[in-house]
Amino acid sequence: MGDGSSRFPSVMQVLAAMGAAVVGLVAISQMGSGNNAKGGRMMKAPGGGGKYIPRAGFEKNPQRYFSDLRAGKKG
Repeated sequence: MGDGSSRFPSVMQVLAAMGAAVVGLVAISQMGSGNNAKGGRMMKAPGGGGKYIPRAGFEKNPQRYFSDLRAGKKG
C-alpha cells in the first residue's frame, strides 16, 4: 500500500478543484445572463426596493409603471 496510498490525497484534491470549478461556472452563468425564465431581459425596478421587473414592460409604458408605483399597486 505504500505507492497507492501516496496518490490518494492528490486525486481528492483534483476532484475537489473540479467540483469547485463547476460550481463557479454555474454561478457565473446565472449572474450575468440578465434574462428571466421566459427569455426576456430584466432590470432593477426604479423605486422598487431592489426587486427586478421585465424591461420590455417598463420600456413599453414607463408612465404606467410610475403611476402604479405611486398608487401602491404591486406588479
